[in-house]
Amino acid sequence: MKKNRKKGLVSLIMKPVRRCRKKALKWKAKHFDPIQKMEDEKLERNVRKWMDEGGVYDDATMTQVAERLDTSKEQLSYFWRSKYGEGFKTWRTRTRFEHAVRLMLEHPEHTISEITGRVGIYDRHNFRKMFIKKYGTAPQKWRKKKLRK
Repeated sequence: MKKNRKKGLVSLIMKPVRRCRKKALKWKAKHFDPIQKMEDEKLERNVRKWMDEGGVYDDATMTQVAERLDTSKEQLSYFWRSKYGEGFKTWRTRTRFEHAVRLMLEHPEHTISEITGRVGIYDRHNFRKMFIKKYGTAPQKWRKKKLRK
């Protein structure tokens, strides 16, 4: 029969130690396992190829992208966070947004809607909201101001 005991000092200390040990083992496996290193390099090549082919502008989910790159969703997610420091969806949204801003200046003859549709952003209201948050003004006003300079 077990007695109800309060957690002792040793058990309080060991919990973070175990957590730290798990992280260290994951780090060791990632950085010192030659097979894992080869798989990571292969995944990185496949991701670069996917980007060069314009995959950033597809509306594929992370699961679909993982299938296309011949890997699991979990492995792609881990790779993405370790390589780019943010989640796949956040990265893709930011990349599309930055490309749209560049195109606004490079192609003043195109409307904002045409540009956002071209980079895969179909919600003009959301784009406008993100733009105002980042630049402090509406996209059309910002564009006119930049083109006058």
